[in-house]
Amino acid sequence: MKNKLLVLCCLCAVLFQSCSKEIIAPLESCTVDFEYNTEHPKAAELQALLDKYVARGLPGLSMLIYTPEGGKWAGKAGLAKLETKEPMEMCHIFHSASVAKTYHAVAAMTLVEEGKLELDKVIDEYLPDWVCENLPNRKTATVRQLMNHTTGIPDFIEQATHITDYFHNLERQFTTAEYLDYVCKLPPDFPSAERVSYSNTNTVLLALIMDEIAGNHADVVTEKIINKLGLQHTFYKNEAGYPAPKGVVNTYLDIRGDGRLVNASLIERNFANMNIGHDAMLASAHDYYRFIRALFGGELVSQNSLEQMLDFAAYQASIDIGEGLGLAVARTPLRNVTRAGHDGGSLGAANIVQHYLEKDVTIVICSNFGGFLDSPLSAMFYTNLIGSQKTLLGEVELLLLEE
Repeated sequence: MKNKLLVLCCLCAVLFQSCSKEIIAPLESCTVDFEYNTEHPKAAELQALLDKYVARGLPGLSMLIYTPEGGKWAGKAGLAKLETKEPMEMCHIFHSASVAKTYHAVAAMTLVEEGKLELDKVIDEYLPDWVCENLPNRKTATVRQLMNHTTGIPDFIEQATHITDYFHNLERQFTTAEYLDYVCKLPPDFPSAERVSYSNTNTVLLALIMDEIAGNHADVVTEKIINKLGLQHTFYKNEAGYPAPKGVVNTYLDIRGDGRLVNASLIERNFANMNIGHDAMLASAHDYYRFIRALFGGELVSQNSLEQMLDFAAYQASIDIGEGLGLAVARTPLRNVTRAGHDGGSLGAANIVQHYLEKDVTIVICSNFGGFLDSPLSAMFYTNLIGSQKTLLGEVELLLLEE
């Protein structure tokens, strides 16, 4: 959920006044079950950055990085639960937001490798019959275009009718069919393959296609990713405790952009429970790190599949930023580096899961504030420009990618 509408702020400001808080009991025990280099040469500077951005207003942060010269380093700062003053720990669990899209793209690529799915077939050949016949570009858009956001299918999240319905009742449980109804009668945003336009609808449809092929797309995610990598702190639809596993952080929203955080834990949990494909996973920072390192390390898909995932369609505004297959890709000639991975922002999550190809550097940063809405907190967290000095990600990049 990275596209934002100003109207959300107005609706939230009214609705959250009557929204009940959820205070989750403190974690009784927390064991870090992985090793990392406490003597990493950048350890002190990295920790100082985490502390700096918590001091600037972020509630809590958890970070994993890898550099060839120093190996893996882990750090955290701030609070997992403001109400109980529970400090952030490396075992805490975060809602994925759109980082889930990369997991689903990887799951789909495993079906491609098994010969069960063809990237360049039109989605009409795979979609279940119950999906509306008049879905925009249903008969022209391909599976590949779902994964690189070139279908021209509108984003259901951005529709004014959906925004009104959702914020009218934040406890409502939408079905996937109801989500698709918001776009089924609309014209396409553009002819398929004409350009890139990020749409959450695309990954919802990809999940439905995997359901048709494999019986349940969640089974593919569990078998091909979670179980294969032995991820003990990653949760989707099949894993015990979902959508509120032990150790999940409380989530917060800066609804007025003034730094005053409102507890959005119930809303975030409800959102995860009713969504598929584009969101709805949970994991620790280390499990996100383990996943992205495994992807680029050849543990999940073949080199050919990875190369196809990295072959991106560029946004009109920049030839160096675009969408691969489930991977957002950015290049910069200045530092001769390609960043590939995914950011995520929802009403209670803000995540960065990125790998830097030429440097073999990995950066994972998770926080428990709502990165979906435009706010000073979001502005200091994310960046499209590699090495921006104004954001947490940019400052970490400057520190780790220096020549």
